Amino acid sequence: MEYSCRAIGVARTPFTDPAATPIQAAFSTARGTVEVSPEYRDGLSMLVGFSHILLIYRFHRVAAEELAERPLIDGAEPHGIFATRPIGWGGNAPAVS
Repeated sequence: MEYSCRAIGVARTPFTDPAATPIQAAFSTARGTVEVSPEYRDGLSMLVGFSHILLIYRFHRVAAEELAERPLIDGAEPHGIFATRPIGWGGNAPAVS
């Protein structure tokens, strides 16, 4: 079974050099924005009352999709990617007001 998804917007950050981009949000105070394409903006209605939203994303400049990585904590052995964090989970982002 195969699923496809479509980009409904773009996330922007001040980072332009992948080598200088923090690997975790806890290591940065930088702010970013998420721009939702006009045809999907109606889906944001009534979001004002929420404190957080779940942002599912995919990095479009990734050279390859790895199935294992060395996590920051307990990084002596590579872990399968599903044992490190859910795919696309970028943490909690404050809701747009």
